[in-house]
Amino acid sequence: MSPSPSHFPSGSPPLNDPATGGPLVSVIIRSSAGRLGFLKEAVQAALGQQHRPLEVVIVESGSRDAEGWLRRCAPAAGQHVVYRSIPQGSVSRAGNAGLQLATGTFVTFLVDDAVLFDRHVDRLAAALFHRPELGAVYGVAYEVPTLIQCTEPLRYREVDRYVVFRQPFSRALLSARNFLPLQSVMFRRALYEQCGGFDERLVGLEDWDLWRRYSAAAGFALVDDVTSMHRVPATGAQAAQLFQERARSRAILAAIEREAGGGNRRPRRRRRAACLTPRRREVPGTIG
Repeated sequence: MSPSPSHFPSGSPPLNDPATGGPLVSVIIRSSAGRLGFLKEAVQAALGQQHRPLEVVIVESGSRDAEGWLRRCAPAAGQHVVYRSIPQGSVSRAGNAGLQLATGTFVTFLVDDAVLFDRHVDRLAAALFHRPELGAVYGVAYEVPTLIQCTEPLRYREVDRYVVFRQPFSRALLSARNFLPLQSVMFRRALYEQCGGFDERLVGLEDWDLWRRYSAAAGFALVDDVTSMHRVPATGAQAAQLFQERARSRAILAAIEREAGGGNRRPRRRRRAACLTPRRREVPGTIG
């Protein structure tokens, strides 16, 4: 595995757009071995964003399949791309590797089976830029049941497309269920520096845990526009497997919360507990 990241082109992207003053946004894509077809779609969606300046950070777990393809396609796209391969591990570990590499003022994630529409970054970055009291904003996302027919070459059939949540932010609702798909949220890097990244003990629901901690430390608001989509299994067997994984993750998350609430906490656990305790009033409203 590559011990250091590759940059295409070399160097660092500008921190602001000299024409508009818009901030650098990092799009972090995490993927794993055997998913190159999905990763290519995700990278192309990220590189097609209209926002400038943009940084695309790709972390591939247990594989270097994408590196050669990125060397060929990234320079032609005219965007700054950072690639790193890490040993096989959890999606939480890959997400944290991406956070460590990202240099943007604003950050958004993209899993390899999701797609950002071309104005996703532009729309959310503008909303967050003009609302300094917020720590994060999120758009509306389509949920797309998908039947995977072949992974190499990638072939699939989209069975349906619908919106599940068009929900103004509610911390009470978020404590009960995750209505924020990972790719739908954009947040300030300062939140990561304050509250940390994904809890690597979690193999699922890691995004729900992250949003609960971040929203306790800063305000969130809905951008009422469909800006992305994410795929879900279309078959009963795949859906059942996903349900079981989430059930195990719920049990782990409950144990972590009990541990964080205990008396003798290590420094990392104290920071986690602090970011689970709301310290500011909820910011009402929706950004139209």
